[in-house]
Amino acid sequence: MNFKKHLEVSGGHAIFGASQSAWLRYDEEKMVERVNSLFAKNLGTEIHEFARSQIDMKIRSRSIKSLKDSFMTYIYRKYFDEEKDCLSPYGEKLLSGISRMSKDILTTVQMYINDCIGYVMTTEQKLVYDPVYFFGTADAICYRDNILRIFDLKSGRLQAHMDQLLVYVAFFCLDYQIKPEELKQIDLRIYQNAQVACYEPSVEEIQTIMAKIIRDRKALMDIFSEGGTQL
Repeated sequence: MNFKKHLEVSGGHAIFGASQSAWLRYDEEKMVERVNSLFAKNLGTEIHEFARSQIDMKIRSRSIKSLKDSFMTYIYRKYFDEEKDCLSPYGEKLLSGISRMSKDILTTVQMYINDCIGYVMTTEQKLVYDPVYFFGTADAICYRDNILRIFDLKSGRLQAHMDQLLVYVAFFCLDYQIKPEELKQIDLRIYQNAQVACYEPSVEEIQTIMAKIIRDRKALMDIFSEGGTQL
C-alpha cells in the first residue's frame, strides 16, 4: 500500500492525537475548552515573538491600531503558504484571534515594546547557572551602569507573581558572578492587563534565592554522582 505523506501536518502535533488519549473521555464542552486553552497559549507565544521582533528592530508602537495592523501583517507573512498562494488555516485562525483581541492586551504589548526599546533591552536572553537544573530565559533584560532591569510580558489574565523575575535576577548574578550588593538598582516589571507591576527587591531577597539555588544544585550533584549515577 502507498501510504499518504500528509505533508500538511509535517512537524505538527494534533490537539487530539493518539499519544495523549485522555480526550477519549471528554464531552463536547471539555473538547472546546481544550481547543480554546491551547489556542490561547499558542497566541500568547505569537504575541511574545512579535514583541521580540519589534524590540529587536526598534520599531516603536505609535497607536493601538498600528500595533494591531503590524501584528496581523507579521502573522500573515509568517503563515502564508507560498505553494498554495494563500494563508494557512492556522494563520487564518490566528488572524481571527487577533481581530478579537481586547484593547487591554494590545495596550500591554504596546507599553512593553516601547519601554524595552527605550531602555535598549536584550530580548529572550538565557540566564544559566547550571545547564541541566537551573536556567531560564528572560523576556527582556539590560545591565548598564550597575542597574539591572528585567521585564516580563504576560498575555494571560491570571495575575502573575514576581517570583519568576526574582529567580532571573539570581540566575543573572550567578551566571555573571555579580554580587547583589554591587547592583545600584534592580528594576523588575511585569506587563499584564494594561498595567505595569514594578518591584525593586532587597539584596537579602536575592541572596536568599541564590543560596537556595547553590545549595540545591550541590545536593542534586551529590545525589546523582553517587556510584557514578548520571542523568
